[in-house]
Amino acid sequence: IKDLVRKNNYSAIINTHYPIHALDLSDKTITLSKEGEFYFGKSEDIIDVQNMRKVFGVNVWIDEVVIEDKQYHNLIPLSVADN
Repeated sequence: IKDLVRKNNYSAIINTHYPIHALDLSDKTITLSKEGEFYFGKSEDIIDVQNMRKVFGVNVWIDEVVIEDKQYHNLIPLSVADN
């Protein structure tokens, strides 16, 4: 998807319930909570520990690793958040 978008100057809108997909594929992300709150901006700013807790009610660990000049993200759910 990233290659197709960049090579052809396309835009793509992707709907996913996997925040890691947004980090890996998107320049910008919007998240929507069940209360109707939303967060929009650069994917790396939106997909963070605080917003994942607010939106999904889950405590997560987020990390990245670079292997052979390619960036990979990890998002691991740790526990249900106390609200």
